[in-house]
This record gives sequence, C-alpha cells and structure tokens, in this order.
Amino acid sequence: MLKPFFSYRHGCPLLALCLLLTAGAASTYAQSATGPQSKRVATIRFGTNGSNPEGTQDPKERILSGRVQDTNGKTIKDAVVFLKDKHDSSVKSVGVDDGGSYRFVQLQQNHDYEVWAQTEKKKGAIKTISSFDDRADIPLNLKIE
Repeated sequence: MLKPFFSYRHGCPLLALCLLLTAGAASTYAQSATGPQSKRVATIRFGTNGSNPEGTQDPKERILSGRVQDTNGKTIKDAVVFLKDKHDSSVKSVGVDDGGSYRFVQLQQNHDYEVWAQTEKKKGAIKTISSFDDRADIPLNLKIE
C-alpha cells in the first residue's frame, strides 16, 4: 500500500512554514513599473501586544509626580508611594526623596491607576488616575493623616 505524501500530522507544520514564507515574501515584494507609474509596495508587520516595531516611545504615555505630605503640609520623608495598574493588577512602588517627591513614568494612557502613599504606621487615601484624563504630566500630591 502506498503512503500518502501529505498527512495531517506532518502537513500542519509544513503548511505553517509555507504561510510564513509567503508572508515574508509579500512583506519584501515590490512591484515596479517603467514609465511614470509609481512603485507599489506591500508591507506586513508582525508585532506582539501592540508593540511598536520601531522601538520609539509611545506618545500616549504619561508621567505621574507629586509630593507626600501630612495634613499640615509638612513633607513626609520616609513614605513609600504605590501605583496599581487596574488593567493587569500589577503594583509598582517608589520611595520618596528627601523633599518628599515621587515620580512614575511610562504610564499607559488607556489604563486606569490607583495611587496611595504609606509609612510604617499610616496609609493615605487611595486616589484614582483615569484613562479619560488625557494630560501627559499629572501632578498629584498625596496626604497621609
């Protein structure tokens, strides 16, 4: 009995390879014409998670900065500021500098965030940064009672 040349088990990887080679050829293919006609170029880009293939900074990123103070306006130097991304529940933290200042960079415009400050004994109120706030620089002073 003759065995088939193309089987399901061996054909799927072969088919996937053919599709990738075809897509790669289509991305570099340029059809040129002589005379006054323009060149036609087909480009296909593959990326992951909406990443920017050129590696440039996303213009929709934001910066959050401010100071941590007590209710009398006095700087709190031993505070830590926490930032929770509501999109993926990740939490970042940063200690304040000697002036009580903090700064978070590269915040995504289309994400909502929660931010709060705390010391060893006290925690401040949770503030929300909305994705509808389109400012590139967001100043936010935090208070700890």
